[in-house]
Amino acid sequence: MMTFLIICIVVAILYGIITYNLQSQSDQKLRDRLADNPFEPEENADADSESIWSGADDLIELASINERLNKYTFIRKLSRNLEVSGFKISATKLLFLAILIAFLLSLVIYLFAGRSLFSFVPIGISPFVAIMLINMLAERRRKKFDGQLPAFISQMLTTLRSGSTPMQSLQNTAINGPEPIRTSVSQLIDTLKLGVSPGQAWREWSEFWGTKSAHLVSTGIRLKWETGGQMAAILTHILDSLEFTRRMELRVDTVTAQAKLSSYILIALPFGLATVMYLSRPEPIDRLWLHPTGRYLFYIVGGLIAVGYIWLRKVAKLED
Repeated sequence: MMTFLIICIVVAILYGIITYNLQSQSDQKLRDRLADNPFEPEENADADSESIWSGADDLIELASINERLNKYTFIRKLSRNLEVSGFKISATKLLFLAILIAFLLSLVIYLFAGRSLFSFVPIGISPFVAIMLINMLAERRRKKFDGQLPAFISQMLTTLRSGSTPMQSLQNTAINGPEPIRTSVSQLIDTLKLGVSPGQAWREWSEFWGTKSAHLVSTGIRLKWETGGQMAAILTHILDSLEFTRRMELRVDTVTAQAKLSSYILIALPFGLATVMYLSRPEPIDRLWLHPTGRYLFYIVGGLIAVGYIWLRKVAKLED
């Protein structure tokens, strides 16, 4: 029975890999065709060749499926975090790859460890691990983006005071700025070139990053475009607000440093004590590990340590 299950898992994995590669190649070919000019006649075109719009129905169907999936808050949030973290992959493909890797790990564990119950653990935890990693990378990129905003505003002020236009100051950042502010401003410029109003473009820019600093910058610039006024004066007030917010965040980090240190100690202390006990007298640890009940106790202790770490991190992080 277990051999049949392994064969089914291997077949499913191979089928998933082949299907994913074929779909990715088809999507890339379709994007390349749509990027070309469909009204320009090709020389020596074959009458029986496939039309450039042959996959348009599939593209529309794929877009409708993604739109239905984005109605769920979880999928929408995961898709946004993927975009912020810089990964060019959809949320559904990420979950599919996570489950695929989990099947491979489960198969390897079963073949080498021979424990049918423990071998299915990666299947349950791999999607959550992938989501946690994506959220962590997105949060780190947001913090890096917020840290670059004061320099971005200062550079805009310098460019404006030298006689340049706001668009020229944005283009200067898009060329010479660091990542991720450079890519973000480049996308903003592309949106403005498409004819989108400045207010809507800046609003979408701030909603994409979802931080208070981006919202502050967007609100100030949109007020200038909608009500008029001096751009340099508005940017000066925004820069002062960002610097004040940064100083307050540093003070809060200092206050919550004790709770963060406690969470690190909570993780290191049990493993340190277990190591000392094992080095001084390994018999009790070996007896617990070799006994099935003792091994499950180790798993329970590890789970409780993880819960305590997450709880202390929540306490250390001040909510809005």
